Amino acid sequence: MIIQVSSHRRSGTHALIDFIRENFSVQGDFFHLEDVLDWPLEKLKEGPLIVKTHEPEPEKKIKHFLKLGHVSEEKAQNIRDLTVDVHAYRHPKNVLKSLYYFNLKGHEPVYQIPENMSFVDFMRQEGVQGAVSKENRLQFWQRCVKNWALREDALALDYQTIAEGSDKLIEILSQHLQLPPRAYTKNESLVQQSTAIGRGTTRSMASIPLWTAEAESCFQQEMDRALLVRLKFEGN
Repeated sequence: MIIQVSSHRRSGTHALIDFIRENFSVQGDFFHLEDVLDWPLEKLKEGPLIVKTHEPEPEKKIKHFLKLGHVSEEKAQNIRDLTVDVHAYRHPKNVLKSLYYFNLKGHEPVYQIPENMSFVDFMRQEGVQGAVSKENRLQFWQRCVKNWALREDALALDYQTIAEGSDKLIEILSQHLQLPPRAYTKNESLVQQSTAIGRGTTRSMASIPLWTAEAESCFQQEMDRALLVRLKFEGN
C-alpha cells in the first residue's frame, strides 16, 4: 500500500505524516514518488509506505513521469492501484501567514523571498511554488483544495484535527487505510524525530504584522466563500 499524503504547503503535512508513522507500522519515514518508481511491485506491497506530495492535482506527477518515460503505463497503473489518499488542509489565512514566515526565513532556499517583500505582495505573487502563470497564491490554494479535499475517494483532514491527534483520528485513519493501529505502550514511541523543518518559525516571527486591511481586502476579492463554507471555515 502507498499512503499518499498530499497538501498545500504549511497545512500540516508533516504533522500528519508523523501521526501516521506513530500509530501505524510503515516502511521508513516518508518518500517522494520519484523515490519508489523503480521499486519492484513486490517491495511496494511489502508494507505500507508514505509518499508525500504538494502537487495541486492528484495525477500530475505520475503523468509527468509517464511523459518523460521514467515509468511504464503498467507500473503507473500499479502505483495507482496501490495508492490510498490522505489530504491535509488548513485555513488559507493561516497557510499563507505560515508560508510567508517560512519563505522569509529561507528554510527552503529555492523559495526564499526578499526581506522587504510585503505580505500583500507575497499573496499576490503569480506563478510560484506550483502555481501556473497569472495564478496568485490564494487562487493556487483554492485549486489545490478543490482538487484534493473535495474528492470522495480521499480522506481530507483539517489542521486542527491533525494537531489534536486524538484516538478518534486513529480510528478514522484505520478505517480509511484498512490498517490496524500499531500496538505500543505509553512510554514507547516509533517516531524519534519529526520529519518537519521550520517548526516554530511562525511563533518566532509572529511579531511581524501581516493581516492588514489591505490583506483582508485582497482575501475577500479572491476567495471563493462557498469553498470556505464547504470546508467549515465560514465566518473567518
